[in-house]
Amino acid sequence: MIQDKKYQAYIFIGLPGAGKGTQLKMFKEHLIQEGKNCLVVEQGACLREYVSAKQIYSAHVSHTMQTGNIVPSALPVFFFTREILFSYKKDSFVLIDGTRKLLEAQLHIELLKYIGIKNICVIHIDIPTEESVERLLLRKRLDDTRDSIQQRQMIYLKEAKALLDFFQLDPDIHVMHINGVGDPKEISITIRTHI
Repeated sequence: MIQDKKYQAYIFIGLPGAGKGTQLKMFKEHLIQEGKNCLVVEQGACLREYVSAKQIYSAHVSHTMQTGNIVPSALPVFFFTREILFSYKKDSFVLIDGTRKLLEAQLHIELLKYIGIKNICVIHIDIPTEESVERLLLRKRLDDTRDSIQQRQMIYLKEAKALLDFFQLDPDIHVMHINGVGDPKEISITIRTHI
């Protein structure tokens, strides 16, 4: 059983393909089975939704994603802020997939604390870079070419230390390091038992 804290957020971080989305989905299903409410914020999904809506800058965002580059922090922060301000309910757990840059993390945490969420758990799912490439190529998404994957890996690894340092220095944040290689169900059980 997940500890029942009135305000709680879980941030899943790791290399592209580490299993953040898979683990977030399994964690959400577990929380729902326990009768908990969840708000899920998946920044990649928000960006893909924006691209498919064919807005004025959709093609530009699509090109950025397909080349493995990261969109400006303003976009993920906007989508995160929109989801929190319009969809968050006081009794919900917030599950976040995809904080990739230090600036984004700082602004996400600032907003979570502003609305009263102070107990935050960061779940860092660690996998080798080769595993990341293989997993992403298997899902056959348009933005998952070998070049774009390696570009996203490089960007994530450049930011990862600063991200983890930021999270670890905040007394309201607990950081878990999870080995992301293996059976997803076993990994999910490991996550739940270490919370």
